[in-house]
This record gives sequence, C-alpha cells and structure tokens, in this order.
Amino acid sequence: MELNYDWKCFQFFFISKRKPQNTDLALGSRADGEGSPIYVLTQGNQIIVALSHGESLVSWSGATFDELEARFPNREMILFDREKVDQWLSQSSEGEHYYDQILYLCTEARPQFTARSKTKSFGLAFQKNFLLKLLKSRWSVFFPVSYGILVCLDGDYSRSIFLRIHRSRIQSFVKPDFSTMIPERRKVFTDLVRHLAESELIPVQGVFVSSENWNEWSAIENPWEKISLALRRDRTQLSPFRWGVVFLIFIRAKFKLFNRPS
Repeated sequence: MELNYDWKCFQFFFISKRKPQNTDLALGSRADGEGSPIYVLTQGNQIIVALSHGESLVSWSGATFDELEARFPNREMILFDREKVDQWLSQSSEGEHYYDQILYLCTEARPQFTARSKTKSFGLAFQKNFLLKLLKSRWSVFFPVSYGILVCLDGDYSRSIFLRIHRSRIQSFVKPDFSTMIPERRKVFTDLVRHLAESELIPVQGVFVSSENWNEWSAIENPWEKISLALRRDRTQLSPFRWGVVFLIFIRAKFKLFNRPS
C-alpha cells in the first residue's frame, strides 16, 4: 500500500464530523430510551467493545450481548463477529490507500442488525461526501479517463486538496505543493490550476469555495441546487470555467438526473 497520501487532509475535506455528547451509558445507567444505534463487536456472546455516537459504552466490554440487549431493549444493535471482522480487515489491506479500504469494508461487511428482538442482515451505511459520490455516478461518462480536481477553501491555497482520478477511481489525494511558484502567483486561482495541470500532465478542474458553503454542501444528501445557485451568484468559482461542467451541475440541480450510482 502506498504511503504518499494525506489522510488528515482528506478527512478534513470529506469525512463528516460529529460532536460528542459526553453521555455515559454505564452498566448502571438509566438512559435506556431511544437513541443512536449501538455498534457491538463480539466473540461468541461476549462483548469485545461497544460504541455509539456521542455515548460512552466502555464499561460494557466483557459483558454479554444478552445483558446489553436486555438493558437497552428499545435501541438498535449492529452486531459484528470478531472472526469476520478480522477477515474483512485482512482483505481490505489489498487496497492502495485508506479510502479504498473504507469503501471495501462498507461494501463487503455484513453485520447483523437487531431491533426489538428482530434480526436481519444488512450492509454498512456510509454517507459519502457529494463530490466523492459524483466520481462514481453516471456523470463519469462525461469526464476524461484521467484528470485532477483541486478544491481550495476561502481563497487560501494552504487550505486545499488535490485529487487525482483515473477511470472514476481516486488514485491519490494530497495537499498540493505550490512551493515552486512565486508568492504573488499563488494568489491567482488560474495559476494554481495551471501549475498542477502542467506538473501532473492531466487536465485539472479547480473549485474555489468558502469553507461555509463547503461544509453546508457536505452535510446534505443532494446539494447541487445550492451549488448551482452559488455559481450563478459568483460565491463559488470554477477554474477553468467550463460551460459543460456548469451545464451538468444545472441539469442535476433542476432535474436530478444521474443521481444513482453507475
């Protein structure tokens, strides 16, 4: 697996963040009402670890799953068997980088879902960032075989990420290096994009957006109408400005075409 990927930068741009609520659901807790699903890793009937968004369940390690289910009868339980998890992790290591491994796990992992004593198999839910979903959508037929995307926040080149795409798949994600450019040119959006296109020898699309808009778009399922509006009001810039890209955004925003994965 290659190590020249900036995972910290990737997380900053594309992985949603949840603020912890610091709720302690200990063995003696009375917080047994409805809440977020509880994720449980087990070996047989014994709990290895239990997790839930914004809650502490560390005291349940070593207890039995039957005890946890009896304690929280109205909570959804997402159950993983340790042996299967070890297999999935081993198989996912064949991915070139961490994001590939995440996609593999979200596609292949099959936990057991338990709610009010009813059990069924289901796949992992993983909400991708709107731009990452775009790369795997039917839009990909309109894109070059190889290309790059530069996302820059608040006009600050130091707050940017560069994705290299090949056949709808992310090949690399890095914080771009503009150190060879003279300082004055680093403030010009078109020059940043031209620099990457010349150094990487691929077409590059630059997206220059405020962090406020980027965070808003990343938090919703279908932000294309908001993106189209931001482009019309010059709150977001494309460099180079390609009418084809703008038209596709407009079509998706208005008619919701190509929304399903390819």
